[in-house]
Parts: sequence; C-alpha cells; structure tokens
Amino acid sequence: MARTKVSEEMTRLSGNLDPAYIQREGAAVDHLSEAATLKAAPADITEPLLSAYGKSGASMDEMLSLSVRDVAEHIEIGSMKAEAYAARLLKQYAAHKDLNTVIFIDENRVLADARAIDQTRAKGDKLAPLTGVPVGVKDQADVAGYPTTAGNIALKDYIAKKSAWVVQQVVNNGAVVFAKLNCAAMIGQVLPRLNGATSSNPYFGFVRNPYDLTRIPGGSSGGSGAAVAARIVPVAIGEDCKSLNFI
Repeated sequence: MARTKVSEEMTRLSGNLDPAYIQREGAAVDHLSEAATLKAAPADITEPLLSAYGKSGASMDEMLSLSVRDVAEHIEIGSMKAEAYAARLLKQYAAHKDLNTVIFIDENRVLADARAIDQTRAKGDKLAPLTGVPVGVKDQADVAGYPTTAGNIALKDYIAKKSAWVVQQVVNNGAVVFAKLNCAAMIGQVLPRLNGATSSNPYFGFVRNPYDLTRIPGGSSGGSGAAVAARIVPVAIGEDCKSLNFI
C-alpha cells in the first residue's frame, strides 16, 4: 500500500481515536516515504567472518541464498559451520535494522546454540533434519527464556517458561531460534484492520517491505515475511487465524 493509501485508510478508520496516536502513526508513514531502497550488506564483513569461523564451502553471498534444505545439508556434511552461518545472518540483520523486523534478539544465545551444534557434529553424533537452521518466530509464539509481547509493549517483561508447541517441534529437530519477530499488535489494537493488515505496530513501529521501504509487507506476520524476504532468516514462523504455520 502506497503512503497516500495508508494515510487515507488511517483517516477513514480513525473515528474517535486519541489524536496523539494518530499523529504517531502518521509520522511513521511520513518516515517511510523518505527511506531509501534496501542496501546490500557491507562487503568488508566477508573475510573477517570467514577467518573467524573457519572457511566454509559456501561463500558469504551464497550463504544468504541458501534454502532451508541447503543449510541443513551444508552443516550436516561439514561444508559450512552452523556458527558461521548464524554469524552471517546476524550481520545481515544488523545491516537491515531499518526494516524493523525484530522485537527481541539475543545474539549471544544464537551464536552459542549454533556453536553447540558444531560441537555435536564434531563428535560424530547424528544430526536432526533441521540442525543448524535459524528460525525466526513471530512474537506471539512463546520461546522458553524469551519475552512474548504479542506486539504490545505492556507485555515486554513477560518471559515464557516453555516454548509453544510449534516452536518446540522445530527446536527438537535441531533448529536455532534466531529472534522474536515484529507483528501487528495482536492485543490492545486501536486500529485492528490497519494494524493487522499492515504490521504498523503502534508500540514497536512499522515493519517495512525490504523491496521498497515506502511500502508495507502485509500482516499480521509482517516481521516474519520481511525477515525471510530480506534473507535475515531462511524461514520464519507466522500465524493465520486458526494456527501457526511456516511462511
């Protein structure tokens, strides 16, 4: 949806909303119109990462184009270290924070989990089908030890004690949780149709479309869709109105 159409929709749906809220949303839309197109990750990160984590069969640019199956196969045969791949995705995330795809991330935990996978492989242990695959999780699904906000800042201090079933299944199969991803405000929405369809979160900000920062990625799992499209993660968990599904 172009900026003018977003503004028109906000006006149409605004009703008796708090003017301060409308001003904040409008300012966010204005900011989108000033954004540049998505920039490539800096080239100078390639060699330091390769030397730090061990030369991999896949080059740095190739890492970003790998499918979920490719990632798992490279890690299984030892042509790419799980930690090297996770580090590359963290660099991609850092280069594209302007997309606002993430609500919470623990980079040390991501690297530690990936490093443990490399250690497991080095011992010759059998690897699960998704071993080493970083997965983004919409911030409506619980991940043990991570906050779950459901897109509302009022829940920022809630820490999940156990993972949601769908998250636990991918973790049991070797996946690494990469981050909790931005989404529409799933509770406490004051513009439910706009927020849900656009991922214009009033608490954590707009999720932006990686192909054109003046456009939206859709919603309500906008962070999941944009993170995959920007190659921040190879796969993410989103949600439809009845269940949680891979996007």
